[in-house]
Amino acid sequence: MKLRNQFTLAYIVLLVPIVLGSSSMLNSDGGSYYLLARHWAAGQIDLGISGYWGPLLSWVAAPLTHIFDEPALTMRIAVAI
Repeated sequence: MKLRNQFTLAYIVLLVPIVLGSSSMLNSDGGSYYLLARHWAAGQIDLGISGYWGPLLSWVAAPLTHIFDEPALTMRIAVAI
C-alpha cells in the first residue's frame, strides 16, 4: 500500500507542471467537450447530450466549469482525473 501512495504522489507532482504548462492549448474536440460540460453544469441536459462525443469527459468537467474560468485548464484537469 505504501508503494501505491508513492506512485500517486509522484503522479500528482509530475502532472501539475504539465497541466499548468499546457493550459493555453485546446483543440476543437476539447472545445466541444467544454461546451457540453457547460450545458451539463447549467442543467441543460437536452443540449448536453451529443450523438458524437461520449458523456464521461463532459460529466467529469461539468463541476470544474464552476471552479475554473479558463476552458483549456478545465479540460486538462478533467482529462487528468
